[in-house]
Amino acid sequence: MLDRVIGQAQHPEREEILYVKANCLRQLEQRADAVAMYARQLAEFPAGKLAPQAQYERLSTLYNDGKYQEVLDVAAQVAAPPPEYADNVYWMSAESAVAVQKSEAAVQNYRLLVDKCPSSPFVKDALYRLGWLLQKQEVWESAASWFQQVSERFPKDPLAAKALYAAGVCRSRLGQSEAALRDWTVLLTQYPESAEVAETLYQKAMEELRTKNPRAAGATLDERMRRFQDDARKAEVLYWRGAVARQTGDRVEAEKLFRACLAATPAKEFERESMLELGLLLQEDGRKEEAAGLFQTLLDAPITDKLGPDRLAWLAEFQLEQKRTDAAAKAANALLALKPDKGWVQTAWTVLGRIHRAKEERDPAIHAFTEALSAGASTAYGAEAALRLGELLTQAGRFDEAAKHLNDAASRAAAPELLGLRAHAYAGLARNAEEKGDAEAALRYYMSVGILFNDATLVPEALRKAATLLDKLGRGQEAQAMREELKARYPDSPLSRQGQTRTERREEKGNA
Repeated sequence: MLDRVIGQAQHPEREEILYVKANCLRQLEQRADAVAMYARQLAEFPAGKLAPQAQYERLSTLYNDGKYQEVLDVAAQVAAPPPEYADNVYWMSAESAVAVQKSEAAVQNYRLLVDKCPSSPFVKDALYRLGWLLQKQEVWESAASWFQQVSERFPKDPLAAKALYAAGVCRSRLGQSEAALRDWTVLLTQYPESAEVAETLYQKAMEELRTKNPRAAGATLDERMRRFQDDARKAEVLYWRGAVARQTGDRVEAEKLFRACLAATPAKEFERESMLELGLLLQEDGRKEEAAGLFQTLLDAPITDKLGPDRLAWLAEFQLEQKRTDAAAKAANALLALKPDKGWVQTAWTVLGRIHRAKEERDPAIHAFTEALSAGASTAYGAEAALRLGELLTQAGRFDEAAKHLNDAASRAAAPELLGLRAHAYAGLARNAEEKGDAEAALRYYMSVGILFNDATLVPEALRKAATLLDKLGRGQEAQAMREELKARYPDSPLSRQGQTRTERREEKGNA
């Protein structure tokens, strides 16, 4: 019947019939046909008495059908929607703009709804959505003010707590810590059973830490642990509570909390941070083995730089002391990967040189000690590198190069605390000259060790060697005097007793 009437272009009630047809199609959820029929009605009767209603129903049909861009296109053709459903038009337009990611159009329509339809039931959600959109755009100040309006105008609505939380987040991003803490405190006081409480307590504690108020943060975290013992943030709350305990000097509690965090299967970020903090505590307490184990694990993580060059150097040396050469090398290479200053570069290469030397890998050791010296620093490690390089070059028969580095080692070890290295440098020069066949030079260096130093291991050996060389040079009386000096200065040395036995044999031969 309707279709027959619709076919009559001059029917006096044609507008009503087109509208009824469109409405029927809409209610039958034949939305595309309904939209087409509304469009036909509006094309024929753009100023008809049913045009506003048809325009609105066309919009709502498109909206319900998910045709969000078409909603915006149609709404743009409506200069001013009738007051009775203006709020619906603004709401559908705003939500459609959100759906097609047109934030400016969404903000414009939410604001029109708030300004022109203040009594609409959509106002509360429009205010919140304004805050949400501006928060996404990082327009923190405006976002916070819209969220604040939700909590002030609708204090009894569950959305008020959510808005207070979001307002605090925005103010925190602005650096307005006092305002953020105020919003969160109001939330916790007025909405203690809100779904936002757990996250609010967490963010409040983080803000208190940022404002360097660890005791307040500790109290907030304690409340959160008491109320939400096993939620998704359990491990990281334990980590932060441990960090607070460490800051406030409660080392025992800090260790306990970091261990609890690790036992709670934390996310990788907090697992690494807890291992780092626990390792630092253990190292400071002298529990080196466990500390080294934790630090070594962290070498495979992107947190290595937080160990710092000093702890990486400590780790490399500790692992080498324990004869774990591969672990030591990994730590030393991690130190180099930090691209630290030249002092730490020299340290790392020297430790790598020690590792190769311990493994009797002469050429890699020579390379490592050479790199250590190339760093250009003047540290104790440089003196050690020069010494070891000289010793290794002596072994390789490269005597002139060796002498150069051994003399360099002696110069670098001029400080009183490096006297032992200086003594070894002179001893190295003596051995180098002896290996080269220069007995006179070797004798001078051995005698220098005996005169200048007082090392219970090195000096007896130098005196014995000097005596032997004097014998070879036909200077027997001087050799005997050297052995007597050895006996007088180091009576308990096995080398002293060897010298004594040799003297006794010589006396017996003379008496015979």
